[in-house]
Amino acid sequence: MNILYYKGFLIISLLVLFTFSCNENKEVSENQHEFIRYDKLLFSIDTSKTESQFSDIYQKYPTFTDIYFDKVMNFHNYDSLNTEFYHGLNSFVSDSLNIELFKLVNSEYGYLSDIETDFNSAYNKLKTYFPDITKPKIYTFISIFNYQGFLFDDKDTDGIGIGLDMFLGDKFPYSNLASSNNEFSNYLIRTYNKDHLLKNIGAMA
Repeated sequence: MNILYYKGFLIISLLVLFTFSCNENKEVSENQHEFIRYDKLLFSIDTSKTESQFSDIYQKYPTFTDIYFDKVMNFHNYDSLNTEFYHGLNSFVSDSLNIELFKLVNSEYGYLSDIETDFNSAYNKLKTYFPDITKPKIYTFISIFNYQGFLFDDKDTDGIGIGLDMFLGDKFPYSNLASSNNEFSNYLIRTYNKDHLLKNIGAMA
């Protein structure tokens, strides 16, 4: 799957560079990024009202929702949004292991103040050099260890998706997944933490 776009990759790469250059002197940006906690939206769904609540989410964030369910999670029957899809969505958000993973993510990323500060200060600095750039929207999600992140066209701006379950550091034993996936080698998982989040997202192409 190739969700990444050159324009978005250029923007996030520049944000990474400016973030590291601003770390010692962070500025508060007047142009705050919009952070959408998509993971929280999904796991707050009342399974007795799944269809209506999912519809509300879709109306607000249609592009990300399409990518998340169709490409990231490969949800069966997502294109039809039929009874089988909603049954699968109910199972996903009520699965005990998924709920535990969400709780773990939320314990590490209940507040995104540090990440928001990094993005905002970097963007504020970048804007002085490239005044025409648009501010990307940032979505957080849980992929059940499939994706760290991706960039995409989000209507009239760029979107950045961040898989928070891939940045839990020593709070999750990623090495246990190494036998079935080379992405969880000891060399790679040393960067699956909050300190490397922005850098790892920017390195994707």
